[in-house]
Parts: sequence; structure tokens; C-alpha cells
Amino acid sequence: MRQCGWRRIARPNSHDFYHKPVKTARRKLTQNLRPLQPVAGSQEYWAAIPDSEKNLTRVGRYDTRAFSFKPLMEIPEVRFTSEAMWVDEAAKRIYLAYNGHLLRLPLVVDQKSSNK
Repeated sequence: MRQCGWRRIARPNSHDFYHKPVKTARRKLTQNLRPLQPVAGSQEYWAAIPDSEKNLTRVGRYDTRAFSFKPLMEIPEVRFTSEAMWVDEAAKRIYLAYNGHLLRLPLVVDQKSSNK
């Protein structure tokens, strides 16, 4: 059922465990979204999850099969998403666009948690 650019979708209700319809706007996005960057030799993807309460961003690996996130490092006082980040695994660097600047950070990966 579509009306005036709106469509109805179902959203789980945690109180009664059945779906209720929700209206969402369909509009063209003004920014270009890019897919997550795959981790070399893995079926996981690099991801950055900002935490506004703690004023930091967690960078890690996201497993799409298990829907799980494995944080590998925390970057304090900088909040960004996966779209603003590129990981150069060979050089062990993270590049990110932040407030109009290109930042380069060391990629600190604990070998025990990388599961390669």
C-alpha cells in the first residue's frame, strides 16, 4: 500500500511479539552510501560504530552471517561511521574523513581476536 511517497512496513513490537505497520518516507538520499569494506581473506567487513555517550568510535569486524560486531580498537573523542573510513590492512592504517580533514591512524589489531 503506497500513498504520496510513503510505504508501510512491519516493525516488531517488543511488548506483544507481533508486527505492527509503520510508515516510512521514501526519498532520494543526498549522500552516496557505500557498502562496508570487506576484511581480506574473510567473510567479515570493517565497521565503525560511534558511541555518543562515551564520545568515542569503536572500529572492528562485522560478521554478516552471525550479525555480530567484534570491536578491535576504540578511538576516543572522534565519532564517525563506516562510510567515512577506509582500512589499509597491508599498511595497518585507518584513513577517515573527519570535519573536512583526512586523518590517518594506526590500525591496532590483536592477533588473537582476528581469527584469520
